[in-house]
Amino acid sequence: MEVNVTSSLRITHLFANRLLDRGEKGAICFTSSSSCFIPSPMSAMYGATKAFLTHFATSLAAEVGPSGIQVLVIHPSPVDSNFYSNTRGLGAMESAKKTAVSAETVAKSILSSVGRTVIKDQGYFTVGTRLLLKVLDLNLFADIAAAGIGLAGDYWKLKKDRSAEKKKR
Repeated sequence: MEVNVTSSLRITHLFANRLLDRGEKGAICFTSSSSCFIPSPMSAMYGATKAFLTHFATSLAAEVGPSGIQVLVIHPSPVDSNFYSNTRGLGAMESAKKTAVSAETVAKSILSSVGRTVIKDQGYFTVGTRLLLKVLDLNLFADIAAAGIGLAGDYWKLKKDRSAEKKKR
């Protein structure tokens, strides 16, 4: 919450106000996630904070765009970063890590997109998820996720880990 919401708000307000006060043009970029537009079981706060970033960016773009400030929010597919260092052996995260792109690839996508679009969907997972949501209604997708979570091995692993942690307390 502090990284994805609070710090993003503070930094954006600081620099957007500076640009507006000086009458300067500029760009503000956010890194969101495809988790923002699909259910994110076992990482609900992550998905929710990324949804905030996307909504904030799209609304901010309309507010500051006429003043010459470009806003971009990118939804990258898995990125090879330290994000995966504390995934506790979850299969879904291990699979994502295997197909992750470099941070340089994401940076190039950002630089080539600023001023051309407000939302940039980058990579196979994000584009595939967007296409899936064109076919499958989000309400139905959420119902399927809620009903099917018990079939996910990662769910049971986290539940077992939680029980073990509870016993330690």
